Amino acid sequence: MNKLIIFIAALMLFSSCVNKDKVEQERIKEFEAFLGKEKVEVLDKAVIEFEKFILDNTVAEDLDSAYVEILRYLRDNPNSYDSLVIDWETYDKTVEQMKAVGLWKEIWIKPSKMYFENGEIKYECEYKSDTSSQSEIVQSGSIIYPDIENLDIDSLISESKEVRDFYYYGEYFQALEKVKENDTTLINYLENVQAVGTSSSHMIAHAFLYYKLDYTSYFIRRILAIELYY
Repeated sequence: MNKLIIFIAALMLFSSCVNKDKVEQERIKEFEAFLGKEKVEVLDKAVIEFEKFILDNTVAEDLDSAYVEILRYLRDNPNSYDSLVIDWETYDKTVEQMKAVGLWKEIWIKPSKMYFENGEIKYECEYKSDTSSQSEIVQSGSIIYPDIENLDIDSLISESKEVRDFYYYGEYFQALEKVKENDTTLINYLENVQAVGTSSSHMIAHAFLYYKLDYTSYFIRRILAIELYY
C-alpha cells in the first residue's frame, strides 16, 4: 500500500512538472512570435555572449553557480566593470547586430531634443517604427537640477543626451508584458521598469540575489543580459 501511495505521489509530481514545462514553452513561443524571428535570433546570441562573459569572470564550475557569483560581485562592488574581462570586439559586433535588426531601439531610447526653459532642462524622445516613414514623440518631460542657474547648461544638455533609458512601450518590454500572467517575478520587474526605468547593476544584482531566482529560466537570462551587459 505504501509503495502504491509513493508511486501515485511521484506520478502526480511528474505530471505537474510536465504541465509546468508545457506552459513555459507556450510563453516562450508567444514572446518570440511577438518579437519576431530576426530580433529573437540576435537576442539569443546576446544572451550567449553575456553568459560567456559570466563564465570568463568567475571560477564557478557550472552556469547557475556562475550567475550567483557574478551577481554577488556586482552587488558588493558597484560600478566595477573596469576590473572584469570583456571581449569588446564581440560585444560591439553584437550591439551592431541588435541595431541592424531593430532590436536596440525596441529596448532603449535616448533624448532626440533637449533645451533649457523656465529653469528646467526639457527633453523629447522620438521613436520610428519599422512600418512608419516618420518619427513620433513618445516620451517627454523635464530634468530638474538644484541651483541650475550656477551650472553649465550646455554641458548638462550635452551629457544628458547620451543617457539612455528603457523604452517601455517598445516591442521587447511589450513582449514580456504579453507573457507576465501568473509570473510574480516578471510582473514585479515590469512594474519597476515602468516606474523608474533603468537601474544600476548594483541594485539589479541585489534584488535578483534576494529573491533567489532560477537562473536557468529563459526570461530571467534575457532580462539579466539586457540589464547587466548591454
